[in-house]
Amino acid sequence: MNLFYANPKDCKKDTLVLKDQEAKHVASVLRYREGDEIFVTDGVGHLFEGVIKSTRKKEVIVEVKKTSFEESSSTDISLALGVIKKRDRLEFAVEKAVELGVNRIALFRGDHTEKGKVRMDRVEATVMSAMKQSLRVWLPSVEPYESMDKLIDMRSSSLFVIADQKSKNKELKISDGNNEVVLLVGPEGGFSKREEAFWGSGSDLKTQTVLLGDKRLRAETAAVVMVMKAVGLKIKD
Repeated sequence: MNLFYANPKDCKKDTLVLKDQEAKHVASVLRYREGDEIFVTDGVGHLFEGVIKSTRKKEVIVEVKKTSFEESSSTDISLALGVIKKRDRLEFAVEKAVELGVNRIALFRGDHTEKGKVRMDRVEATVMSAMKQSLRVWLPSVEPYESMDKLIDMRSSSLFVIADQKSKNKELKISDGNNEVVLLVGPEGGFSKREEAFWGSGSDLKTQTVLLGDKRLRAETAAVVMVMKAVGLKIKD
């Protein structure tokens, strides 16, 4: 089964339209034709089953035959990852996090982040591809932050779970009352002492630290392990 994406504004009750690159992928790459069955999501919980009515280079029109809806989880899980300089490692972490089921990707520049430009269009494309590959119907948002401070300020009411090599806790603890959980993973250089002070003694933030293993992990590996732990708890609930 292949899953495709249509912008919610292009999805009506009986008809939807795939545009631009998505239309090209359907018609020119995979060579779908009129009458072929197709599955489409709008990224906000709907799965459409339909039949292609017409194909053009930049537009594919689909007649909707059946629509189903999947509720979003009651616990919103975000992966907040310090920017990784090497693009392939950053995109790997993002891809796996989306496949595993995060609701949001937040990328921040930490005090120890190495200089380098992040192609947000590539990150968003990775998120889209991972959503379709894993047959998910909720498209995670992507949010860039110029610092960890800005991220925390915007998400101050959330529970922050921090990957910390000095922590004595080996398991995450997420209760039903935590509507939003932010999994915080530093860049290659880790967190600075200034950043660690955010969840030190006297902090008003809701935080917990977690030890991911006896050995130090690469940032992208730590991100995947964190997400697996958090999503595993959500599945058990």
